[in-house]
Formats: sequence, structure tokens, C-alpha cells
Amino acid sequence: MDLTALVFTTIAVSSSGALSPGPLTVATLAIGSRYGWKGGGYIALGHTMFEVPYILTLYFFISYIRDLLEGFVGDIVTIVGAGTVVFFAVMLLKDSFKKLRAVGYHVSIDGNTDSKWIKFSNSPVLVGIVFTGLNIWFLLWWLSIGFGLLMYISDMGLTAIGIMYLSHVWIDFAWLILVAETSKRGTQLVGARGYYLLMVFLGALLLVFGLNIVLKRFAQLSLLP
Repeated sequence: MDLTALVFTTIAVSSSGALSPGPLTVATLAIGSRYGWKGGGYIALGHTMFEVPYILTLYFFISYIRDLLEGFVGDIVTIVGAGTVVFFAVMLLKDSFKKLRAVGYHVSIDGNTDSKWIKFSNSPVLVGIVFTGLNIWFLLWWLSIGFGLLMYISDMGLTAIGIMYLSHVWIDFAWLILVAETSKRGTQLVGARGYYLLMVFLGALLLVFGLNIVLKRFAQLSLLP
């Protein structure tokens, strides 16, 4: 495969993963509603900080990593990852319901708070790292669909890996920045009450995603289409 074909193949294949709704996208909506496109950019940076070493590890140790994630280690990652998503959802729901109970709904979107949700959302890079590294389906995507890309470049050297990854990662940045900025602008239209109602919805959606991760792994069931 020549480099031009590699670029277009990577873009086509990557879209199936980058644009799929999941916990990282929902977290980006929640954080983007406060910080706009910058929040999405920082989350994408955190995502990249985990993804680059993971891809390099796969490139050199694909069989070993596959065995780990399809076995007991994969089960542990699933449980920890789902637990993290559920914990994030509970923090978000708790903080949002607290604000909605405020008298007359006169609450500030950007006001200071000591809530765990706000403290966590103040570190979007960390959110990107955690929601990527503990997402079993992201890890397995690179072992299945994404593995085809690694096979294509297996004899082309590290330069090809760099070209492949740049062709892939810009989609992550573009998507997460777009999601975050769209959320921010929508929040400005609906005001504080609408903002916290949106956070309740996103928190509930994250809760469903967390439960769905466990059900798909251990019971082959899905709460989502």
C-alpha cells in the first residue's frame, strides 16, 4: 500500500471509531458545556496521550496484548472502566440535582463549587486519559478494526505509523472540539436551568453506558442499539 492509499484508508476506517457515540463523547458534551472547544481539545489531547503508546505497544506486541484483553485482564479493565464511568455519572447527577433544587433555579453555570464533578471536569486532559485507557471497547477496536491498519503498515516502518496516526488523530480532535463547542453554544441558549437539565440527561446517559459496558462483556446483552 502506498502512502496516499494509507491516508485515505486510515480516514475511512478511523471514522467508525472516532465518530461512534460512547462515554468519551458524552463526557466531552458535559465538559464542553462549560469550557467550549478548548475543553474538547484538552480531552482529545488526553485521549492521544494514551493512544500513542498503546498503538506502539500493539505494533510490537500484538499477540500478547490480544490474549490479555480477551482474558481475565480484559475483564478487570471492563469492571474498572465501567465503574469509572458510573462514578463520573453519579458525580454529575448529584451536582446537577443539587443545583436544580436551588431556590427559583437561580444558579450560575460558572459559579465556584467544591463538588467532585466540577473538580474532575476541571482536568479535561485527565478525563481524556481515563475514559480512553479504561474503555475496553476502544482497546479492542485497535485489536480488531484498527488492527487492519497496523497490518497494512507492518513492513513499512515507524514513518508509516506516524503518517497513519496523523491521518487518524485529526478526526478525534475535530470531532471532540466540535462536540464541545456545540455543547457550549447550546448551553448559552438554554440558560442555567437548561444547562443543569442537560447535565442530568448526560449523567443518566453515562450511567446507561457504564452498565452497558458490563452487560456486553459478561452477558452479551446491550441496553443500546
